[in-house]
Amino acid sequence: PLAVGIFGFDGTSAGYAGYFSGFGSEPEATDVTVCSSSTKDLFEAIIGNPEPGGTWSVPVGGLPLNGNIFDPNINIVGKYTYSFTLFCNTFQKDYDIDVNVTIEQANNAGTNTTKNTCKNAVAFDLFALLGAGVTTGGTWSLNGTSRTNMFNPAVDVTGDYKYTIPASGVCPELSSIIKVNNYDFPTIAPIRDFKVCDNNADGDDTNGQTTFNLTLKTNEALNNQTGVAVTYHLLENDAKAGLNPITSYSGPNRIIYVRLENTTTNCFNTTSFNVVVTPLPVVKNPVTLKQCDNDTDAITVFNLTEANTQISSQNNLIFKYYESQANAQGDINRIPNETNYSSPNNGIVWARIENENECIRTAQVNLVVSATQIPANFQKIVLEECDDYIDATDPDGDGIDFFSFSSPTNSFTSATNS
Repeated sequence: PLAVGIFGFDGTSAGYAGYFSGFGSEPEATDVTVCSSSTKDLFEAIIGNPEPGGTWSVPVGGLPLNGNIFDPNINIVGKYTYSFTLFCNTFQKDYDIDVNVTIEQANNAGTNTTKNTCKNAVAFDLFALLGAGVTTGGTWSLNGTSRTNMFNPAVDVTGDYKYTIPASGVCPELSSIIKVNNYDFPTIAPIRDFKVCDNNADGDDTNGQTTFNLTLKTNEALNNQTGVAVTYHLLENDAKAGLNPITSYSGPNRIIYVRLENTTTNCFNTTSFNVVVTPLPVVKNPVTLKQCDNDTDAITVFNLTEANTQISSQNNLIFKYYESQANAQGDINRIPNETNYSSPNNGIVWARIENENECIRTAQVNLVVSATQIPANFQKIVLEECDDYIDATDPDGDGIDFFSFSSPTNSFTSATNS
């Protein structure tokens, strides 16, 4: 370009001074401090107006610049020299401009991350989630509102929690985001005791042990919740850790622990219920009811409920009567009028005995009919004996003698059996 200016006696320096006076200041050595977290255009940093298109020399052991760009992650500190040639008509001049680069260590605001938590989890420190080597002294905010670094899932909400370190020296303000998703946990509904009657599956129906199918409690535990898995555990710590799930339990009374876990968020809650082995009624089996016949057909009417006290003396029992054991066990075809049941001699009915826990036993009731009337074809027998002298206390003529009943008894038996 054509320079406008006043030439000195040497014919050169004043001319180049005039050149720079027309286009800006003459470039000069420059000190540059670069933040370790950002790059720097060294050409733009040179004081004055150097000609573009020059070349850079770098400190010994350093890597070349990427164009004019100094990258603290690649390039080293030291003197970088920018060389260019200025032409002015028939004159030219070579320039070597030193740029002394130092690096200011930037603060560390940490790394953006996401944290999933549950509303029943323990409080935690957001700062610990930023990573290693994070600069302390920054501030926390949520949607522009200042807050602390502690997150309490019971009260804090889902959102972007921002950690900010203010600008320092040549380094700008830095920030990182902890995105917290705070999920609901499954709700707990009361679970009633799981009562199962003792049985002889283990060979003994009085030992207070039986088998429980725990999955029968799943709907009750869910209480209409969806997307929730239910598992059962013998230990509370196993339920909290999700270890050693079971689906059935065999043994005596104990506590069963329940884990409810959301299958999407993995948030969980725990509760418990009791498994209870309920005893069977204590009964006597079989028993016998005897009823007198009111004619001679060996058939009479029984009040079956009179067998209740013979069968068991326990309180709060329910007695029902059936004509077969299968019907008694299945509660099918109950005898309709148990206080007026007509039965032949040597009849049998079955009692179903149920306690307040709906545990049952059955007992056989033998029905025995006894004759109470003399058959119409029975002939009257007259016994006659002479009033003989037996001894001084039983002389003759006193109207007293001994009779043998063997003969009439045999006669009566023959008549009733005919």
